[in-house]
Amino acid sequence: MRHIFRLEVIWTTPEAHDRELATVQGLTHLIAQALNQVAPETLRMTTTSFELMQQASRMVTGDAPGVLEAILRDNPFAADIQDSFLKQAADLCRNPVMPRTQKSPPNAAGF
Repeated sequence: MRHIFRLEVIWTTPEAHDRELATVQGLTHLIAQALNQVAPETLRMTTTSFELMQQASRMVTGDAPGVLEAILRDNPFAADIQDSFLKQAADLCRNPVMPRTQKSPPNAAGF
């Protein structure tokens, strides 16, 4: 079946699995639910990047409530990832400067 769907088997420990998915699924679901609460309807003015975020949000906002609970509450590493993300977001709001450790993506407008 993995060949039919072109799946890759990743061998790992349960702890490493939960730690990584706390970021991958945890942030996806956290951001999707928050975005859906802040901007639930289609807006007249938008950007491609915002539309893509809304599209990603719609991919998970219809999940059963138990899925969200398992990802955000039951994963033992989720709280640390959530706290770190929220702290970074708050810091960015207070000081909106791109960290020096990250390169700025090229701007389509040339700025």
